[in-house]
Amino acid sequence: MSSGPYRDERRAGAGMAAWAIAIAYLLAARGVGNFFPLSAFGMYQGRSPDVASRVLVVGASGEAAEITAFDGFSCAPAWPKLDDVRHCAPGDQGRVEYVSRDLQVYLDAHVTSDAAGMEDARIVWRTWTLEDRPGPPASQDCELASCRVRRRAP
Repeated sequence: MSSGPYRDERRAGAGMAAWAIAIAYLLAARGVGNFFPLSAFGMYQGRSPDVASRVLVVGASGEAAEITAFDGFSCAPAWPKLDDVRHCAPGDQGRVEYVSRDLQVYLDAHVTSDAAGMEDARIVWRTWTLEDRPGPPASQDCELASCRVRRRAP
């Protein structure tokens, strides 16, 4: 192999192209605030919320269960809106939109007028206040609907 002037020019051109690409990357990365692989992604750098929530079915005995543990609902109002929690304190905190939407789809698909095997229950939006203290977190229920429900067969 020879190292003539042509080969040296190609090597110099490749080196200049590499530097140009590196500088372009750094400028673009600075513009969007992402210096991969040294990035601090926003989902990891922020403080987590102090409130968590879940839509649950609470039976007459006070036992709470997921909506998907039931396969029949007859409620008042007839079509409860699980994402309408504006009347509940602490407002809309802790609600995850896609989870509420999925539960709403499930509930809508299982509304029935067949009262066989149904029991009284409430659909509630339960919020937990996450504090830096010992013991379980404090919870609060906000009623979204009063229902008769049928448990899913095991």
